[in-house]
Amino acid sequence: MSITPFKSDEELVTFARAFFRDRVESFRKDIAICMRRDARGHHAYFPALITCIAFVDLISGLYAGSIRSHGLKELKRYARRFMKIP
Repeated sequence: MSITPFKSDEELVTFARAFFRDRVESFRKDIAICMRRDARGHHAYFPALITCIAFVDLISGLYAGSIRSHGLKELKRYARRFMKIP
């Protein structure tokens, strides 16, 4: 596997951990905003749902090894592995 532009596996892992930590932090912030009531007492459930779908799409693509050429098959593989879905 090519790890360009990383000079070592350790550098790649360090980047990956920081990248994933930042994505999780951003995901949690976005969901918290969506679940907060607005002035009329409404929530942003649809944006929260879209955020969840996008996040699962990202992490299933990372697990598949490509965020550009993965699809439902890879999403199902990820879900079976990490979400205990049959």
